[in-house]
Amino acid sequence: MRAKTNGGQPPDTGIVGFYDYLNNPTQYKCRETQYMRQHGAEIEFGCKNLMQRLDSLYKAYAPKYHQLQEEAIAPEFRMYETVFSTITVNHNFRTAVHVDKGDFRSGLAALVVIGGAFSGCDLAVKKMKKRFPLRTGDVLFFDTSLEHGNTEVHDPEQGWERISVVCYYRTGLSSQTCQTERRRYLNRYLDGRLRQGGFTDVVNINEGDSRLAPLYVPWRLRERLASVQLAALNFASERLSKNTGSIIALTMGLGKTLVALTLCFSFLQQNPDKDILIVAPKQVIAHWRDEYEKWRSLGLFFRYFIASDGSQSQRQFFEESLNRYKMKMLTETHTEGYVFVLNSEYLQSFTSRFDKFRPSLIIVDEGHMMASKSGKLTDLLDQFGGLHVALTGTPLQNETEDLYRLVCWVNKTVRQTFSPQAFQKHSAFITQYITGKHSNLDAAARAQKILLEWMSTYVFREMEAELPPRYDYIIVCNNSVQQAKLLERIGATGETVTAATEHRPSLLTAHPICYVSYMMGRFNTDAVKREREEKKSPEEWKNLSDDRETTLEWRNSVAAGLVEPFVHASGKMTALVEIVRHAVALDQKVIIFSHYIATQDTILRVLLALKVKTLSMRSRDTYDRRQSVIDKFKATDSEHISVMVLSTKLAAFGLDFSMANHVVLFDSWWNPQVDSQAIARSYRRNQEHEVVVYRLATLPTDRSILRTQARKNALFNCIMREQEIQQTSHDSLENCEETEPDEGRKRLWSKLKNDIVLQGNIDKAVSAVYRC
Repeated sequence: MRAKTNGGQPPDTGIVGFYDYLNNPTQYKCRETQYMRQHGAEIEFGCKNLMQRLDSLYKAYAPKYHQLQEEAIAPEFRMYETVFSTITVNHNFRTAVHVDKGDFRSGLAALVVIGGAFSGCDLAVKKMKKRFPLRTGDVLFFDTSLEHGNTEVHDPEQGWERISVVCYYRTGLSSQTCQTERRRYLNRYLDGRLRQGGFTDVVNINEGDSRLAPLYVPWRLRERLASVQLAALNFASERLSKNTGSIIALTMGLGKTLVALTLCFSFLQQNPDKDILIVAPKQVIAHWRDEYEKWRSLGLFFRYFIASDGSQSQRQFFEESLNRYKMKMLTETHTEGYVFVLNSEYLQSFTSRFDKFRPSLIIVDEGHMMASKSGKLTDLLDQFGGLHVALTGTPLQNETEDLYRLVCWVNKTVRQTFSPQAFQKHSAFITQYITGKHSNLDAAARAQKILLEWMSTYVFREMEAELPPRYDYIIVCNNSVQQAKLLERIGATGETVTAATEHRPSLLTAHPICYVSYMMGRFNTDAVKREREEKKSPEEWKNLSDDRETTLEWRNSVAAGLVEPFVHASGKMTALVEIVRHAVALDQKVIIFSHYIATQDTILRVLLALKVKTLSMRSRDTYDRRQSVIDKFKATDSEHISVMVLSTKLAAFGLDFSMANHVVLFDSWWNPQVDSQAIARSYRRNQEHEVVVYRLATLPTDRSILRTQARKNALFNCIMREQEIQQTSHDSLENCEETEPDEGRKRLWSKLKNDIVLQGNIDKAVSAVYRC
């Protein structure tokens, strides 16, 4: 092997095995090296024995690192069934101090000297301040991400010879590029089978490569699966074959539900007597049932599929199915697996009823729920054992520790190989950089690469989608005189009741009536009545009387058809109405999100009073009502509903509103992923038009939220999208009033900033429009 590899060519070094040429303009990026293709058969005997011996030593002396590497390496790139993909052979080659980029950082490389006569040329590791005087037959397992190199050769003029081999794993071989290449090859193989008449109802789409874990898919469904879904399926099935879990992190709208159902299908094909548990929020279970019904006509069928959201229409069928399951457990050998889709609130009752229930595979929709520091759901699911798969578009929501805890849930051995302290050390560099606390980009970049590589073993992530353009704006709205006065009152010490809530500012910026109604409700509670009677504050009585009178005036003016004065009592409401008018004039649909019921109701009443055809939906709505509202909104008949007002809580529930291409975030939340999920109701697969997102904000009320969102977004983009950016404030964003390329939106910004005056003062509705 060494003779053929080196071939007498300087610098007497060569590569054997597999390599990733991701940055080279070659047709095939992930493949065997030229030497391996030409001489693989000739070197197999000696090379195989050497590598397998090194592999066994690795497993014996560094079992935790070996396990990590075994889980990470793609099976088709394992040389001779080891955890190494590649060998570098060096003959009389003294390396300079360097770092091996692209090697698996969470594992180790094996360096062995296999022959020669020399003195010196020790391996020195700079950070450790140590050198290792390796001689023939010595083996060293070390981290190639540390700076290392060879010391001087002693008396080189006397002649010397040194032959060494380094075995390692190239992480680029597991990249999305390599997975796509592999899938193309396997698809060509399956197409060839079809041409030869090899049709079956169910096919192992990985059968073209015996090294891959089987992945069984209904034949008719195969062509309907997008490439990213196939890649996610392959990732998850490989991890299951290694008896470990995974996180499927697809951006919203890329079809996580179909991926999960297909994974269940493949799992039951191989384990027909095992049960599967899918845990999902109650509001999403109907979506799971609908997806199953949608795809079963293409062969995605389970003998026993039980899903219920607790609705009356499903309750009888659900109970009958549970009774049949109980009878099977009591009277028959369990030969056929069940797929249960249950909500977390019901799960405790279910396990009490079926105390022997032990699912072999547990899939959690909205899997970021499992990232909490502690929780009843985590404790309950841990009792079952089994393999874990988390589905989420947002595996990192607030802090990097969210991601670490989620990975630990799908693989319990992670803490043994990558401690919480080590993770915290690397994530701290990233957090400090994106928040601008220090400018050490090199340290942050190194930490980012380490975390990305570590994450790639457990997380399949696809944060981008081939979708139409999307334009995001922050619209900074002014306060009316009424809002400004009430804002001052919030901080007044005499207002004892106002200290009890944190929702006041958001309700006030929505519209004074939202705030006043909320405060009147607070005054009417028994506790506050007693407190008010004890203190007998004249100021409180006066404010309450004034608020009631103002509320009555507003209601009377709206009832009389005088809607505009009511609207102009709020900068946000004014901006919203103009945005809706802009979209309706284009014959396009709008979805509006708010966290607060009072705000949702006010928006609905205002738009209906303005003769805008509007519907609303809340998280408490039944499935039947929700489906009826969705159907009406989708319809293009004479009714033609233009606007949907939604509770932001519904954003995570898999709803498809791709028929709308204007999204208004009337109020934002501290966690930016909540807003991202809301936007994904429109910006998703099936969207055919450009999407415009309007984030309404009022300063200073919303400044803290925007600042927190900027930090968390920068953190998410750094870890999940591999971007190296610092958080930005609204002051550094582009003020797009003059630079807006779209003429319609340019007129809209001008109107809001220059033409419309809020009630009671000279301020315009909007002070600035920023492009995110």
